[in-house]
Amino acid sequence: MIEKMINAKPILFTGEMVRAILDGRKTQTRRILKSAFPKQWPEPVRLADDEGNTGALNDPKYWGYPCAEDGCDMSLADWAYVLCPHGKIGDYLWVRENFAVYGDDDKYVLHFQADVQRGSGWKPSIHMPRKYSRLTLQITDIRVQRVQDISEEDAAAEGVEENWLGYLATGSNGFGGQGWTPENGWRNYLDDEDGEPSYSAKESFKSLWDSINAKRGFGWHENPWVWAITFQTILKNIDDLFNEAHQEQMDTAFYGGAA
Repeated sequence: MIEKMINAKPILFTGEMVRAILDGRKTQTRRILKSAFPKQWPEPVRLADDEGNTGALNDPKYWGYPCAEDGCDMSLADWAYVLCPHGKIGDYLWVRENFAVYGDDDKYVLHFQADVQRGSGWKPSIHMPRKYSRLTLQITDIRVQRVQDISEEDAAAEGVEENWLGYLATGSNGFGGQGWTPENGWRNYLDDEDGEPSYSAKESFKSLWDSINAKRGFGWHENPWVWAITFQTILKNIDDLFNEAHQEQMDTAFYGGAA
């Protein structure tokens, strides 16, 4: 366990998603699968099972690479445990978020933009040092899928906001429509000031996905392959977690043999 924490990797989240993690709403994240393929196979190939079937187009069991060592076929689902750049099941990720620090290395005050949602002078998450991270995630599952294959349950686990009001589309206020209330709406991240809420967690996630990834060329309609990572949250700095585990290991080694 200690070795895994030493090799823990950073992962960036927006302030919205940091709040979702802190609230306990977010236990999954999806990241573009774009550069993890072996260089000798720049594009995945369509695989067939023993009977020659190639399965559904979006089924990761039927996409992958021939294994270079013995010529067998390995699906993307299999390769997820080998190729995922974010780690393997059981590994740790330390969260980077927008922050501000006042003082010097010996005495400083640390603030997180996700907590206050205002102000200026924030440093981008990409520049957050490991020692300032307050959230550690342990990977519990890794899958490969197309982003549009996300289920309603998994979309909710992505941390989208439920009970989002938007405007009330009722006949009484002149809009007509279905009569949205805070109890049956999901947040529309593309139009969350005055627009109509999303109809489902999946639709809400679609708007969240496009708000982050469309401008990068990986919008929902492109239906890119993604790493679907499930995690459990530990509200500790990664090095504090490591030091505690190290001390526990030392105590066990020292006292474990006592009668």
